[in-house]
Amino acid sequence: MEKGGTHIEPDRITAVVEGYFRIPAVWIGAAPSDHTGELGINLGRQIALRTTLSCGIEAYAMRNGMFLFDFLKSSVGEVVRVPGYERPATLPHTPPRTHAVAGAKAEQISLLRAQIMNVHQACLISSEAIVKHRSAAMGFPVTAWSTVKSIGISQPVPYHDDVEDVHALARNVLEGKYAPAFVSRQRRIIEPEVVAHSFRTLDYILSLEGGQYVPIVEAAYQSACRSVELRFGESIAIGWTVCEQLISQEWKDLLAKNESARTEDRKMSRDRRKKLLGRDYTASVMVEMLELSGKLTGEIYKNLETTRKARNNWAHDMAVPSGRDVFACQLAIKELLSRKGIHLSLQSGFRGAGGAAWPLWIFQQVHGNDVPGFTSDPENA
Repeated sequence: MEKGGTHIEPDRITAVVEGYFRIPAVWIGAAPSDHTGELGINLGRQIALRTTLSCGIEAYAMRNGMFLFDFLKSSVGEVVRVPGYERPATLPHTPPRTHAVAGAKAEQISLLRAQIMNVHQACLISSEAIVKHRSAAMGFPVTAWSTVKSIGISQPVPYHDDVEDVHALARNVLEGKYAPAFVSRQRRIIEPEVVAHSFRTLDYILSLEGGQYVPIVEAAYQSACRSVELRFGESIAIGWTVCEQLISQEWKDLLAKNESARTEDRKMSRDRRKKLLGRDYTASVMVEMLELSGKLTGEIYKNLETTRKARNNWAHDMAVPSGRDVFACQLAIKELLSRKGIHLSLQSGFRGAGGAAWPLWIFQQVHGNDVPGFTSDPENA
């Protein structure tokens, strides 16, 4: 908008509602049927379950497997207003500080919201294991720019086309935007009680110690997702970071308990506390001390040591960890999180590397036996 030789940069506001469309796709409650006229984009407007979290977030599970979170009244991931200003026609120019600060905060909020979505995905798959005693495929993680966004829960989430957003493309195909014939009913059913449990778990994580476990749980989820894709090096690198954070918390808890048991004349000095929390006490040292003090079992100590060594080998030599190394890491994370009341049960299976192993007769039909480097005789291969 032009005004007297200047350009008006309008006030902006972050999305009130954000969420994600779960992939692999699911139905919440019940699958639709053709004769009821339920199939199509309108199904996404049907609310299967709704609840309000302690922090004020209103959480919605839509019947088509979309999960939406209304942040309007929330103290976590709150709605941010970025004030506009009159921008001069000449360039370059520096935006007002109020605009820049609010814009940076809006970006941080977007990242936090995406973390919350991935934490909920961890809660959802864990709830299936806890409530229904079954395993399921991990959901695909979302990013700040791939979450669905809306100005309000009463407004339908826009089914935009975005060639860079695989979540949007999958949602559009599965919901029949391009062709109704592509609408898939071959999705797993997730019961409302499973979703309700996932929302309660998310609520607990958000409320635990000021929300500081949100990035930790999200990182644990990302680590598990990498392991499912056989990206063991990335999985162990992220997983060990999670372990370090949880080990540090165990160490601080031990020091606090020790301090509270001391008499007044034996109180720790500030310098000693600083030393015990300083760089001299690495995660490796903390693990040794925690095990010697009986705070870690022999099994979790072994899993942490396996994880640490595998991570170091990957970081320094790019030596790919084994599946057992990654499994030990996931067990350590699961045990340490459970001590904080966070009970996760993430998938430990694999999607595979994606290489097709064709039946031999198909290969021979296409190429014959005279292909260089190929023989149908295993003994002469």
